[in-house]
Amino acid sequence: MTAATPHATPRRSRLQVALLMAVLALALLWPAMVERRPSYFFDSASYLTTGVKSFVVARQRLDAKLPRPVTAAPAATAPKAIAKAPDQVVSIRAVAYSLFAALTAAPDGQMVVLIIVNALVVTLLIWEFWRIRAPHPPPLDLALAALFVASATSAPWFVCYAMPDILAGAAILAMLILTFAPLHHDRFIRAGVAAVVMLAVMAHASHLPIIGLLVIASVAELLFEAWRGRGWSWRRLAWVVLPFFAGIGVIIGLSFAGFGSTSVVPKRLPFALARSITDGPGKWYLEATCPDRHWAVCPFFEATGKRGPPLIFAKGGLIKTATPAQMDAVRAEEMTIVRAATAAYPGVQIRATATNMLRQFFRFGLEDNGFDFVIVKTGVNEWRARRTTEPVDLRRFAEPMVTIGVGLAALYILSLARRLSPVEAGTLRLMLAGLVANAAVTGALSALTGRYQSRVIWVVPVVALALWLARRRPVPAFRTI
Repeated sequence: MTAATPHATPRRSRLQVALLMAVLALALLWPAMVERRPSYFFDSASYLTTGVKSFVVARQRLDAKLPRPVTAAPAATAPKAIAKAPDQVVSIRAVAYSLFAALTAAPDGQMVVLIIVNALVVTLLIWEFWRIRAPHPPPLDLALAALFVASATSAPWFVCYAMPDILAGAAILAMLILTFAPLHHDRFIRAGVAAVVMLAVMAHASHLPIIGLLVIASVAELLFEAWRGRGWSWRRLAWVVLPFFAGIGVIIGLSFAGFGSTSVVPKRLPFALARSITDGPGKWYLEATCPDRHWAVCPFFEATGKRGPPLIFAKGGLIKTATPAQMDAVRAEEMTIVRAATAAYPGVQIRATATNMLRQFFRFGLEDNGFDFVIVKTGVNEWRARRTTEPVDLRRFAEPMVTIGVGLAALYILSLARRLSPVEAGTLRLMLAGLVANAAVTGALSALTGRYQSRVIWVVPVVALALWLARRRPVPAFRTI
């Protein structure tokens, strides 16, 4: 009996943690379970369609290179191609995330598997972060912390959102782990955390500069540690830097394979130009130069009322009316126009960018996280998001809870300002760098919306809960998995 006792408690503790993790993963899915489907945006169907058609194109290319059997059907009776060639595509969403959406689209294109994967990834990141910051918390405290995440943060709403947004916050949390966690023996978990950063880099065009800025901040934290005499580790630097560049490498590889280019944002939409038009400098510059320069964007600029978002999305805008050649021409001239407009009106652009960044930093809502879209198959390998009646709008109850959760977390962090360890202080600095980078990039490149900051703000309560757990009474016999 006595020989078996030392092993019994850790085993029970591991089971307790596994059960708590499973409960948190399910709790993060509660909006989808109440509404009986994932939350979609109109882009959700675009990702799914792009991913499925990418697999079709890849298979067509492979079939074309393979020798045909003697009994193959004549070319006249062979099925017609059902996916456009890359040079026929006007614009395209992130290929890597589109492939991920296609692989997790079950059942029947409804993307239920996708949000389950979201829940598992976020749960594992949260638990790994808490395990590092608070190795032996009481199970009841863990349960209370998990309940807080599920009920008073925006995490469940982005876990249930069939879009890449959840990966922005997940990347920040993953970078906190990679930067400040000791290089413990469990390389499998560390590789999984690094893979999350890599996937986030590939998932959306806005993630690349955000994570790039976060990597710079992480390296600065490592240098600061070395300057304070805590030593320097090339292995820690590699874990911080390599996932980012590996993600860029995959993007370039997919771009070359699909489009014959080495762009990190292939077939992108001109969001930077649209933002400049909305801010003023782009609008004024095009008004002044279109009569003489005849930019490719000028006809669309005039047709859409000289406004930013309509330039891309309106009935007479680029997506609806531009040919692939016209869109390529607009992409080629976009940054030339943006730079020239900024140089012509530098004060206006600087003020507008700073204002947008500040407003975006404090704007975190759930207005885009409703359940008023459904995914409908409209043809062969083709899906569309269609408006529908939302069974019940849970956001009017959830939004105040998210605001209260962030407020409580911020107040708790401020109350500990003079009692933070160096690692805790560094963690908070890096978290803030991630939040600022997210607000700066989205504020500078896109329309202001609560969705962009809300997709990362859930990290603040998660970090605050880690600080709280670290200050609770530890349980010596408790071991996490």
